[in-house]
Amino acid sequence: MFIQKLKSGKVAFIHRTLWPQIIAVGRAREPWQMKDLSAATRKLLAAVDKAPVEPSREKAAAARELDARMLVFSTQFHSVSGAHVRRIESWDHWSNRTHSSPDSTTPASARKALEERIANLNREFAGRGWLP
Repeated sequence: MFIQKLKSGKVAFIHRTLWPQIIAVGRAREPWQMKDLSAATRKLLAAVDKAPVEPSREKAAAARELDARMLVFSTQFHSVSGAHVRRIESWDHWSNRTHSSPDSTTPASARKALEERIANLNREFAGRGWLP
């Protein structure tokens, strides 16, 4: 499992069986993900495509936007000094690091599968979750 801000923008644990769908959607760079990204956010995305980044406070808003649009894998931790740090990395980097290969799922079918899973959870638990 890993944690992703996915359902309704809330942190969620993602079971390994859904990782290929998450990777497919995250890597797709579909219009809903890319439309109206600021220049600073696009610049940060280009940097993340090359290597993981621990964005400064000045880049925090851009990092949050990339995370919200599922364009990056994001994790937060406490540094040695105790400061709260966010690290973002491309889905390609994350999948290589975790040995999680995307299958042949298309972004559209992956999104549909995730939406169906969330709809099932909503019915089962009277929830109101949604994908970004």
